[in-house]
Amino acid sequence: MNINSTNTRLMKRLTIASILVTVLIFILEINYQPPYILIVFTSIAFIFLTYYLIGVLQFAHEKITIQTPFSIFLGIEIIAFVSGLLTPGLQSEMMINTSFGMINIILIVYILIMTLQVKNSLLAKPYKFLGTALIIMAAIKLIIPFSALASHDIPSYIGYINLADLIPLFAILNIINKTNKILQSDTPELITN
Repeated sequence: MNINSTNTRLMKRLTIASILVTVLIFILEINYQPPYILIVFTSIAFIFLTYYLIGVLQFAHEKITIQTPFSIFLGIEIIAFVSGLLTPGLQSEMMINTSFGMINIILIVYILIMTLQVKNSLLAKPYKFLGTALIIMAAIKLIIPFSALASHDIPSYIGYINLADLIPLFAILNIINKTNKILQSDTPELITN
């Protein structure tokens, strides 16, 4: 993705829209089944945001080894999204989410390790925050189902799983804001390592 002011502004709007839709999904899950289009929107938005994050790493001239886990994560997200569209039904969807969920957890640990190696001084902290946010999101998504089983109140806990998606969205918004500051500055040393 070409990193410029226009794309950065679009990604910022997409992130904010995704945050609002995630909250709307949570609100709707309290009493209703949220419309499938909202869930599809958040999945597509996350795919585009991951693609943008790879573009920012390329823009900052980070090593390919740092970009690799994001690329793998993007590929897995696309495969999971397409699989979910092509195999409708609760049973197949649960199997897909379980298998891709375990792969995603391994990738999130890989992303965390690689985000600790980002060299660009302006982007290092936001990417470390993203790596940490992804780990926290994965931990919450692992803990909530077990808490629900222990308390025998599964519906009230399961609704909170989608709220965990807000954590990395705020981290991505932070990266977008830092990238926008870099783009607005005139000093070329901000872009290089």
